[in-house]
Amino acid sequence: MRNLQQMMSQMKKMQEEIQQQMETLRVEGSSGGGIVTVQMNGTKRLLSVRIDPQAVQGGDRSTDLQHIVDSAIGYAVRAAERALSQVAYEEAVRLYRMALQALDLKEKPDDAQRCELLLALAKAQWATGDAPGAREISQRAADVARNLDAPVRLARAALSFWEWGTAAGVVDEPLVDLLEEALRALGEEDSVLRVLALARLAGELMYS
Repeated sequence: MRNLQQMMSQMKKMQEEIQQQMETLRVEGSSGGGIVTVQMNGTKRLLSVRIDPQAVQGGDRSTDLQHIVDSAIGYAVRAAERALSQVAYEEAVRLYRMALQALDLKEKPDDAQRCELLLALAKAQWATGDAPGAREISQRAADVARNLDAPVRLARAALSFWEWGTAAGVVDEPLVDLLEEALRALGEEDSVLRVLALARLAGELMYS
């Protein structure tokens, strides 16, 4: 019995050593002739997405480069989604920020894509417990949605502005303003988003 316990202890120690080795292992892959380089560790954690600065200087923003940047964003988003599924919320925040940085390298950044990335980032930040940061990102998403004249995205941004419920006895005026704006933008047609926004607004106005 003692020998069995010793063997189990040794196996556990070996597993921990292997895990440490995998975490310190660095693997790089590149595309576009080295324009984009992705680095991961042995556990498939995305560590960085680097884009050669010379490729985006001097007006050299070819169609091929735009596709490469899109690939870099895709790498970061997929890794962020994987991190969320593994309850690695801070890692997801880091990766969504990385995706937003890559988006800014495009000649004409897609604001609809920016809004989606901001909404995903806000969700991840709520999960980490960073309420001020999540609200700030949700406000940025709302600003982008407003400029796009995108009622659905505006409503989603309003709903993501506060995900922890209503504080008893306190009216969140910025949230109320954003919800009312989103409801006006959505119009009178019934939808799940409209119902959710009305319910959230009713919860806030209960204390007004």
